Amino acid sequence: MRVAALFSRVPIAVMLVSIPVGMAAAEEKEHRKKPPEERNLWRLEWDNDAFVRVDNGFTNGWSIQRHSHQYDAWHEMGPSKFSAWISRTIPGLDDEGGRVVKRGTGLSQIMMTPEDLENPNPQPGDVPWAGSLGWAESWYAFDNQTLNAFQIYFGILGPYSLAESLQVQLHDLINADEPLGWDNQLPTEPLLNLNYTFKRKLVSAGEYATKGFSGDFAIGLEYEAISHATIFGFHADRGRYAIHFNFYEYNDLPFESVNPLTGLTWGNITFEYRF
Repeated sequence: MRVAALFSRVPIAVMLVSIPVGMAAAEEKEHRKKPPEERNLWRLEWDNDAFVRVDNGFTNGWSIQRHSHQYDAWHEMGPSKFSAWISRTIPGLDDEGGRVVKRGTGLSQIMMTPEDLENPNPQPGDVPWAGSLGWAESWYAFDNQTLNAFQIYFGILGPYSLAESLQVQLHDLINADEPLGWDNQLPTEPLLNLNYTFKRKLVSAGEYATKGFSGDFAIGLEYEAISHATIFGFHADRGRYAIHFNFYEYNDLPFESVNPLTGLTWGNITFEYRF
């Protein structure tokens, strides 16, 4: 849609080349002065367990997201009656007390496979062959101490998620083992998730948006049973661009189809562009 809009503007752009470039240069210079919190954000994420040399459980996921910049109030985002209704209805999403608000939207795909990819038969003792494709709308309200967030996710589970074709083509491209068990994947079902998150900082050190050290320690509420987790990463940003590398290890996850409890390990790479 954005590509089509871009091409539709080409004839107009050609007609207006005679406009003095000084005005455009001034606008660009003014745009560069925007602090990060006043810029919208495009984010591209890729998660894959091949980063840590395994291929089971959660095996691949990607998402493309667009996040608004920070607003002081929901009504500043424009005439969105739905966002206004969400902010009034969902507890904790109010913009009072000096908090800022943001909205995000994104498309994502998630893929899970058992450990033995070359086994074409059902494997009831391992995680199922499964893929999902979905769209999410998210709302956030936060300050330096607390964060409340609400998300509506709707998508599809099963063959129409296109997980099978993506993994087969990717494995063929990198000359990896051919996944043979997709005939056993979970059947087609619609998906609708309502997610709510609350987090609160326990410790905060330093100030962000500076060149010195800063960090914080926070807790959140999870809807599943407690598991042991290790997460670490590397982050770099300059100007409008940022890149992140993260590694995740979860132990004793309570999958219903797996006995005993299993674990997941994967890596993540994320690209961000602020505009």
